[in-house]
Amino acid sequence: MVTDILQFVVLTAAIVIVIPLVFQEVGGVESFLDKVPDDFFNVVNGEYTWGFILAFALYHIFILGQLDICTAVYQC
Repeated sequence: MVTDILQFVVLTAAIVIVIPLVFQEVGGVESFLDKVPDDFFNVVNGEYTWGFILAFALYHIFILGQLDICTAVYQC
């Protein structure tokens, strides 16, 4: 529990420090948005289709979710 909180604090601090530095390096948010490719913010592009996203989600729900259930059952 304590390590989770510490990780949260460290990662949040890193984000708060790094994001402004990155935007300063590229010349601001508007400059960044002008420089990215047109399909940069599309959820599906290239090899990542809606089918891939659905399969990925189902895999994590059914396969990895069951591992947590099995662990809980065997601990009892």
